[in-house]
Amino acid sequence: MGIYGKTKASIDIPGISREMAATVDDWYNAEIEIEDPHINAGPFDRTTNTKNRPAADILWTGPARIQAMRWPNVATARQEAVSVRTVVFHIPLSTEIDPTLIKEGYRLRVLDGGMAPEFTGGLFVITTTINSSYAWDRRIEAMMDQGAVINF
Repeated sequence: MGIYGKTKASIDIPGISREMAATVDDWYNAEIEIEDPHINAGPFDRTTNTKNRPAADILWTGPARIQAMRWPNVATARQEAVSVRTVVFHIPLSTEIDPTLIKEGYRLRVLDGGMAPEFTGGLFVITTTINSSYAWDRRIEAMMDQGAVINF
């Protein structure tokens, strides 16, 4: 029968998350900011090939752990040379940012890569933010163009 049979043992998932959150805090060795680049804002001028949009809004700045997920893709289906890879950013679950405000298309800037300085200045576009039921940090997935460096 096991512990889930007639005894109805319970698992304190919120308690486990609180305990683990304190443990994973030591893993955040980088600093990032999440920004809304206003991609859809402003009119497009066809003669100058420019879009008049406001400057990006910084939504949140704080600690993170950066995790590259796999080798980069180096070609598209049309054999165009690219260097795109999935990178996951872990931020504290207790941060003041509302996860529903972190939308696809927003950008991440790595202000300090910590133990991964090669990520500083990279271009990261958010694809999703989702957690499991055992969440002790917030997980943000992004695509990185390893050929682009942002100077700021």
